[in-house]
Amino acid sequence: FSSTPYVRCIFFTTAPEPRWIPPIYSAMVFITSEEVTCEQPVMTRAMPLPSYVEVTFDGFVYSRSNQTFDIVGEPSTVAFPPGASFRQSYRSGKNVTLEDISIWVYDNESHALLGMDPVARLFTLNLTFVLTPATVPEQRQQTVALPQASVSAATALHVQQSQSVDGCLGVHSQNGLLVASELWIPFPPVGLYTVHFQHSGFASAEFAFEVTVGLPAALRFLVRPP
Repeated sequence: FSSTPYVRCIFFTTAPEPRWIPPIYSAMVFITSEEVTCEQPVMTRAMPLPSYVEVTFDGFVYSRSNQTFDIVGEPSTVAFPPGASFRQSYRSGKNVTLEDISIWVYDNESHALLGMDPVARLFTLNLTFVLTPATVPEQRQQTVALPQASVSAATALHVQQSQSVDGCLGVHSQNGLLVASELWIPFPPVGLYTVHFQHSGFASAEFAFEVTVGLPAALRFLVRPP
Protein backbone atom coordinates (compact mmCIF):
# COMPACT_ATOMS: atom_id res chain seq x y z
CA PHE A 1 0.00 0.00 0.00
CA SER A 2 1.06 3.59 -0.55
CA SER A 3 -0.14 6.69 1.25
CA THR A 4 -1.83 9.25 -1.05
CA PRO A 5 -4.40 12.01 -0.60
CA TYR A 6 -6.94 9.87 -2.48
CA VAL A 7 -7.07 6.75 -0.32
CA ARG A 8 -10.55 5.64 0.70
CA CYS A 9 -12.75 2.57 1.10
CA ILE A 10 -15.98 1.54 -0.54
CA PHE A 11 -18.66 -0.67 0.98
CA PHE A 12 -21.16 -2.11 -1.48
CA THR A 13 -23.60 -4.92 -2.13
CA THR A 14 -24.38 -6.94 -5.25
CA ALA A 15 -27.86 -7.87 -4.03
CA PRO A 16 -30.51 -7.31 -6.74
CA GLU A 17 -33.36 -4.82 -6.53
CA PRO A 18 -35.28 -3.99 -4.42
CA ARG A 19 -32.71 -4.80 -1.70
CA TRP A 20 -29.78 -3.13 -3.50
CA ILE A 21 -28.43 0.08 -1.95
CA PRO A 22 -25.92 2.54 -3.47
CA PRO A 23 -22.21 2.10 -2.63
CA ILE A 24 -21.00 3.89 0.49
CA TYR A 25 -17.56 5.53 0.69
CA SER A 26 -15.62 5.96 3.91
CA ALA A 27 -12.24 7.11 5.16
CA MET A 28 -9.21 4.84 5.16
CA VAL A 29 -6.35 5.11 7.64
CA PHE A 30 -2.91 4.29 6.25
CA ILE A 31 -0.87 2.38 8.84
CA THR A 32 2.05 0.76 6.98
CA SER A 33 2.81 -0.33 3.46
CA GLU A 34 1.19 -3.65 4.37
CA GLU A 35 -1.73 -2.54 6.53
CA VAL A 36 -4.62 -0.10 6.22
CA THR A 37 -7.82 0.38 8.21
CA CYS A 38 -11.26 1.15 6.79
CA GLU A 39 -13.84 2.98 8.89
CA GLN A 40 -17.22 1.30 8.81
CA PRO A 41 -19.84 3.81 7.67
CA VAL A 42 -22.81 4.74 9.82
CA MET A 43 -25.81 2.75 8.59
CA THR A 44 -29.51 3.02 9.38
CA ARG A 45 -30.13 -0.59 8.27
CA ALA A 46 -28.28 -3.82 7.63
CA MET A 47 -26.41 -4.14 4.35
CA PRO A 48 -27.96 -6.85 2.14
CA LEU A 49 -26.02 -10.02 1.39
CA PRO A 50 -23.62 -10.41 -0.32
CA SER A 51 -21.66 -7.29 0.62
CA TYR A 52 -18.00 -6.35 0.21
CA VAL A 53 -15.31 -3.79 1.04
CA GLU A 54 -12.60 -2.62 -1.38
CA VAL A 55 -9.96 0.13 -1.32
CA THR A 56 -8.52 2.72 -3.73
CA PHE A 57 -5.30 4.72 -3.65
CA ASP A 58 -5.94 7.01 -6.62
CA GLY A 59 -9.71 7.58 -6.26
CA PHE A 60 -10.49 5.80 -9.54
CA VAL A 61 -9.25 2.20 -9.54
CA TYR A 62 -10.49 -0.03 -6.73
CA SER A 63 -9.15 -3.35 -5.54
CA ARG A 64 -10.85 -6.55 -6.68
CA SER A 65 -10.22 -8.81 -3.73
CA ASN A 66 -13.88 -9.80 -3.25
CA GLN A 67 -13.40 -9.27 0.47
CA THR A 68 -16.77 -9.88 2.11
CA PHE A 69 -17.88 -7.57 4.90
CA ASP A 70 -21.23 -7.83 6.67
CA ILE A 71 -22.89 -4.81 8.27
CA VAL A 72 -25.55 -6.30 10.49
CA GLY A 73 -28.77 -4.73 11.72
CA GLU A 74 -31.03 -5.07 14.71
CA PRO A 75 -32.18 -8.59 15.66
CA SER A 76 -35.62 -9.25 14.25
CA THR A 77 -36.21 -12.96 13.73
CA VAL A 78 -35.18 -16.44 14.75
CA ALA A 79 -34.58 -19.39 12.43
CA PHE A 80 -32.79 -22.70 12.27
CA PRO A 81 -29.10 -22.50 11.29
CA PRO A 82 -28.06 -23.69 7.81
CA GLY A 83 -27.94 -27.45 7.54
CA ALA A 84 -29.90 -28.03 10.76
CA SER A 85 -31.66 -31.38 10.85
CA PHE A 86 -34.07 -32.69 13.45
CA ARG A 87 -36.10 -35.83 13.92
CA GLN A 88 -39.46 -35.49 12.21
CA SER A 89 -41.20 -38.49 13.74
CA TYR A 90 -41.60 -39.95 17.24
CA ARG A 91 -43.48 -43.03 18.42
CA SER A 92 -46.30 -42.41 20.85
CA GLY A 93 -45.80 -43.58 24.42
CA LYS A 94 -46.01 -42.55 28.06
CA ASN A 95 -43.62 -39.65 27.41
CA VAL A 96 -42.20 -38.45 24.10
CA THR A 97 -38.84 -36.70 24.54
CA LEU A 98 -37.76 -34.31 21.78
CA GLU A 99 -34.15 -33.96 20.77
CA ASP A 100 -32.37 -30.69 21.55
CA ILE A 101 -33.44 -27.80 19.30
CA SER A 102 -30.96 -25.00 18.46
CA ILE A 103 -32.10 -21.74 16.85
CA TRP A 104 -30.14 -18.63 15.81
CA VAL A 105 -31.10 -14.95 16.00
CA TYR A 106 -30.99 -13.09 12.66
CA ASP A 107 -31.50 -9.53 11.46
CA ASN A 108 -33.86 -8.66 8.60
CA GLU A 109 -31.11 -9.28 6.01
CA SER A 110 -30.44 -12.87 7.14
CA HIS A 111 -27.23 -12.13 9.04
CA ALA A 112 -26.70 -14.58 11.90
CA LEU A 113 -25.86 -12.28 14.83
CA LEU A 114 -24.44 -14.82 17.30
CA GLY A 115 -21.85 -13.01 19.45
CA MET A 116 -23.00 -9.62 18.13
CA ASP A 117 -26.29 -10.06 20.00
CA PRO A 118 -25.31 -10.27 23.70
CA VAL A 119 -28.80 -9.33 24.96
CA ALA A 120 -30.63 -12.18 26.71
CA ARG A 121 -34.27 -12.41 25.54
CA LEU A 122 -37.01 -14.73 26.72
CA PHE A 123 -38.61 -16.77 23.94
CA THR A 124 -41.78 -18.64 24.85
CA LEU A 125 -42.48 -22.07 23.43
CA ASN A 126 -46.03 -22.97 22.41
CA LEU A 127 -47.18 -26.35 21.20
CA THR A 128 -49.86 -26.72 18.52
CA PHE A 129 -51.55 -30.04 17.69
CA VAL A 130 -52.81 -30.55 14.14
CA LEU A 131 -55.45 -33.24 13.53
CA THR A 132 -55.12 -34.73 10.05
CA PRO A 133 -57.31 -37.00 7.92
CA ALA A 134 -54.57 -39.65 8.10
CA THR A 135 -54.70 -39.86 11.89
CA VAL A 136 -58.37 -38.99 12.46
CA PRO A 137 -60.27 -40.06 9.30
CA GLU A 138 -63.70 -39.01 10.53
CA GLN A 139 -62.68 -35.37 11.07
CA ARG A 140 -61.65 -32.72 8.63
CA GLN A 141 -58.20 -31.23 9.00
CA GLN A 142 -58.12 -28.63 11.74
CA THR A 143 -55.65 -26.91 14.04
CA VAL A 144 -56.14 -26.85 17.79
CA ALA A 145 -54.01 -24.49 19.88
CA LEU A 146 -53.06 -26.09 23.16
CA PRO A 147 -52.49 -24.16 26.41
CA GLN A 148 -49.05 -22.89 27.31
CA ALA A 149 -46.92 -25.44 29.09
CA SER A 150 -47.77 -25.90 32.74
CA VAL A 151 -47.81 -28.73 35.24
CA SER A 152 -51.56 -29.22 34.82
CA ALA A 153 -51.68 -29.14 31.02
CA ALA A 154 -52.61 -32.57 29.69
CA THR A 155 -50.86 -32.19 26.35
CA ALA A 156 -48.16 -29.57 26.47
CA LEU A 157 -44.40 -29.18 26.47
CA HIS A 158 -42.46 -29.80 29.67
CA VAL A 159 -38.80 -29.76 30.61
CA GLN A 160 -36.92 -32.20 32.80
CA GLN A 161 -35.45 -29.62 35.17
CA SER A 162 -37.03 -26.16 35.58
CA GLN A 163 -40.73 -26.43 34.72
CA SER A 164 -41.57 -22.90 33.59
CA VAL A 165 -40.39 -19.32 33.19
CA ASP A 166 -42.79 -16.52 34.14
CA GLY A 167 -45.73 -18.93 34.07
CA CYS A 168 -44.97 -20.44 30.67
CA LEU A 169 -42.33 -22.63 29.13
CA GLY A 170 -39.53 -20.53 27.71
CA VAL A 171 -35.86 -20.33 26.86
CA HIS A 172 -33.47 -17.37 27.00
CA SER A 173 -31.25 -16.46 24.06
CA GLN A 174 -27.53 -16.12 24.76
CA ASN A 175 -25.12 -14.63 22.22
CA GLY A 176 -27.70 -14.94 19.47
CA LEU A 177 -28.43 -18.61 20.19
CA LEU A 178 -31.43 -20.42 21.71
CA VAL A 179 -31.14 -24.03 22.85
CA ALA A 180 -34.29 -25.87 23.95
CA SER A 181 -33.28 -29.13 25.60
CA GLU A 182 -34.93 -31.91 27.60
CA LEU A 183 -38.39 -31.15 26.21
CA TRP A 184 -41.02 -33.84 26.62
CA ILE A 185 -44.75 -34.36 26.09
CA PRO A 186 -46.78 -36.67 28.35
CA PHE A 187 -49.10 -39.18 26.61
CA PRO A 188 -49.26 -37.27 23.30
CA PRO A 189 -52.09 -38.15 20.88
CA VAL A 190 -51.05 -39.44 17.48
CA GLY A 191 -50.85 -36.59 14.96
CA LEU A 192 -48.82 -33.63 13.71
CA TYR A 193 -47.34 -30.98 16.02
CA THR A 194 -45.57 -27.67 15.71
CA VAL A 195 -43.46 -25.91 18.33
CA HIS A 196 -43.47 -22.11 18.04
CA PHE A 197 -40.61 -19.96 19.37
CA GLN A 198 -42.04 -16.50 20.02
CA HIS A 199 -40.76 -13.16 21.30
CA SER A 200 -42.48 -9.77 21.11
CA GLY A 201 -41.46 -7.92 17.96
CA PHE A 202 -39.74 -10.96 16.41
CA ALA A 203 -40.83 -13.16 13.55
CA SER A 204 -41.34 -16.60 15.09
CA ALA A 205 -39.74 -19.89 14.14
CA GLU A 206 -41.59 -23.19 13.89
CA PHE A 207 -40.43 -26.75 14.33
CA ALA A 208 -42.76 -29.47 13.03
CA PHE A 209 -42.82 -33.15 13.96
CA GLU A 210 -45.17 -36.13 13.94
CA VAL A 211 -46.19 -38.55 16.67
CA THR A 212 -46.97 -41.96 15.19
CA VAL A 213 -48.61 -45.05 16.62
CA GLY A 214 -46.59 -46.56 19.46
CA LEU A 215 -44.99 -49.98 19.68
CA PRO A 216 -47.36 -52.99 19.95
CA ALA A 217 -48.11 -53.69 23.61
CA ALA A 218 -51.22 -55.92 23.76
CA LEU A 219 -53.56 -58.20 21.80
CA ARG A 220 -57.30 -57.62 21.77
CA PHE A 221 -60.31 -59.16 20.03
CA LEU A 222 -61.99 -56.87 17.51
CA VAL A 223 -65.19 -58.83 18.05
CA ARG A 224 -65.50 -60.85 21.21
CA PRO A 225 -66.33 -64.53 20.51
CA PRO A 226 -69.74 -65.74 21.69
